[in-house]
Amino acid sequence: MHVIHFIDTLLAAGRAPPRLHELDEAQRGRAYTRYMRERHPQSFAHDTVEIAGAGHDADAMFGSPAGLAELFGKT
Repeated sequence: MHVIHFIDTLLAAGRAPPRLHELDEAQRGRAYTRYMRERHPQSFAHDTVEIAGAGHDADAMFGSPAGLAELFGKT
């Protein structure tokens, strides 16, 4: 989450690489996840869950049914 926020900050300041300007926030998150999986194929064990409409709202992310299931176990 912090990396995506950092990228958004660079974009807002006009300092991000040109290719990042073409991606929306969700696409940048997916690209970062792909990058981490490729860079650390043996140790990257994180799940990726997209919560529609949550944006940077932590309550919406972690309080959603999918967020709660990831944090406390799937039911």
